[in-house]
Amino acid sequence: MGDTTGASTVRHSNPSGLAREIGPLVIAAFVAQLSVGTMSPFLAAVATSLDTSLAMLGLVSMGALAATAVGGLIVGPLGDHLGHRTMLLWGLALIGVAAAGTAFAPGVIVLAIARATGGVGFAGASGMPNAIAASHSDGAQRRRALAILATAGTVAGLVGAPLMTTIGAASSWRVAFLVVAAVVGIACVATYLTVPRPDSPPAGRITRRDIAERYAPILADRRIRLLYGATATQMFCLIGALTFTGAFLAGDRGFSLRAIGWAYMAQAAGGILGGLLAGGRLGGLGLTRAYVVAMLAMGCFFLLFFAAPLGVWSVLPLALTGLAQVAGWIVLSTMLAERTSAGQGTTMTLNGSFLGVGGALGAAAGGVLIDTAGYTTFGALMLLAAMASALLGWRGYRLDATPAVYNVDAVTVAGEKRGIDDGRDNAPPNDG
Repeated sequence: MGDTTGASTVRHSNPSGLAREIGPLVIAAFVAQLSVGTMSPFLAAVATSLDTSLAMLGLVSMGALAATAVGGLIVGPLGDHLGHRTMLLWGLALIGVAAAGTAFAPGVIVLAIARATGGVGFAGASGMPNAIAASHSDGAQRRRALAILATAGTVAGLVGAPLMTTIGAASSWRVAFLVVAAVVGIACVATYLTVPRPDSPPAGRITRRDIAERYAPILADRRIRLLYGATATQMFCLIGALTFTGAFLAGDRGFSLRAIGWAYMAQAAGGILGGLLAGGRLGGLGLTRAYVVAMLAMGCFFLLFFAAPLGVWSVLPLALTGLAQVAGWIVLSTMLAERTSAGQGTTMTLNGSFLGVGGALGAAAGGVLIDTAGYTTFGALMLLAAMASALLGWRGYRLDATPAVYNVDAVTVAGEKRGIDDGRDNAPPNDG
């Protein structure tokens, strides 16, 4: 099998050294999130321009996320075999093509194809940086590395949403997507030039049987299945809610397009704070306790955002959803990295597939529920999804289960391989 990271696996004790090493990956995480976050603020404008409904655009978003789910099934094993750098570059290239296709879409069909292409690209561009970071660190260093990458994604929302809506207000949403395509192209070139190549080429071809075998230890481990369920329900809530946030602010709160961009910026700013908390003090709560608190907070704040008549102050609970969600996402990624018995590339991109499935269902449910029952009922559904994610994450990490195959990288902590020689579970330390 090929080198999965493009460099030998190194454990870092210096967080600043690790941050410098993953610097190029931050660029990729930034543009990946920028590409998927640009659509939501323009949802009402796109519906008017293409003469379609919000429900139809919800289905387009569902198709894009479904493409992310399907693409992740292939991208992960290919990344572990061919090298994470290769699949990262392919992912960025597809995202750039999708952004350009969105800009020139004459109708819903072309738009759906373009967004689906971007969904496949997102599976690689979002999963591979996390896989590299998880492969090169463990314990607190792993949590900090994942926090850096998650923060890069939220910075994309912080900078991207107001910038893109400002461009859209001055010209059109199509021009904004052309700008995204240009930024992704620059990031692709930068990644090609700066991310190290694999030390050696992959050995032989990868077959369908090889791909299936990479998923065997994951499918055999109930803990990982439950944690993937936590991802799906978390993204049902997050993506489902954010897909219709722009339309809600425009239709029910009277926000202008530029004001909607600033609202998304506030949500992203909250996410940056959540990333800082998860990478530092929040980790002291214990992973499961921190995850349950984060998910319950996210669900409550989304319900408050959609249900309470707060006017311009609706931005406050929206910002707090960002804080809670990013903190929860970092904690969940850390739990997966510690518990996985498969390659990090396969684990993280399959997690992206569940992200896509959950987000697709959330976007589709939102489009139907808002039309039939209104935003308050939709907010209540988001709270229920967040509660389900909290339960699944708590249960999945604390469950006693021995995976069929152990991943040495995943269970090595402070130089000790726990639970390998005697077959005992790799129990969480002071988990709360």
